[in-house]
Amino acid sequence: MAFMSRFSRSRSSSRSPNRKDSERVSPTLTVSELERLLCTGKTACNHADEVWPRLYIGDQDIASDRRELAKLGITHILNCAQSKWRSGAEYYSGMNITYHGIEAHDSPSFDMSVNFYPAAEFIHKALTGGGKVLVHCTVGVSRSATLVLAYLMIRQNLTLVEAIKTVKDHRGVIPNRGFLRQLNGLDGILRESLTVSCPKWDSKGSMRGPRQHMKHLEKTCSGRHYHKCAIAKANNCPDVRKSAPYSALHAGLAKSALWSRCSVRLVFSC
Repeated sequence: MAFMSRFSRSRSSSRSPNRKDSERVSPTLTVSELERLLCTGKTACNHADEVWPRLYIGDQDIASDRRELAKLGITHILNCAQSKWRSGAEYYSGMNITYHGIEAHDSPSFDMSVNFYPAAEFIHKALTGGGKVLVHCTVGVSRSATLVLAYLMIRQNLTLVEAIKTVKDHRGVIPNRGFLRQLNGLDGILRESLTVSCPKWDSKGSMRGPRQHMKHLEKTCSGRHYHKCAIAKANNCPDVRKSAPYSALHAGLAKSALWSRCSVRLVFSC
């Protein structure tokens, strides 16, 4: 209980550095603490578990069971363990399933962050279209769980801790330590982005809040039309460019290979 209670406290911390801080990847969480959090809640898992409305995490067995997929009503599959040795989209021919494969390795040294945004967009597009999504890897506890957690953070505005608790209510998952560090980095980037204020327009401009701002970003992120977006402020205003949040945001995204023309939608999904 003492461990869980610390996540509801203020994010500020005045602890002096110690040996364990070598693992610290955000102001409040360590990889070890995240691993302990992952050991709470549900530890068992089925071949597929619904962890968010119409979003399932599963293993290779369920992905290979065409009958069970049809029974669940799966319309989209995100395979996080794509391999040339296993069949891909052609396996689901005739099932009206949209397939996307990612060749990711379940290794702490593998850079999964390059897949955070594309995976989140694939899931988001499927769910908003009324589909059912299966995100799977070989066992369904590390690679697939990592990308679902990233989706919940990017598109559902959950913190990493909230996303883990949400998934753990339905399925036992345990991303490897490298993936946890990358998710924690994403969590920090998204938190920093919230400090960059979203514009508020008058009645005819009607951009009253962050969600409206998010929709505007989606419509204007063609690469040049940033004139009414907060990203224009960040790119063109020297004062904003010099600010700590923007600097950390840009540096963090660049390091994690997430900084691209379209990543502004990730940055400002506040």
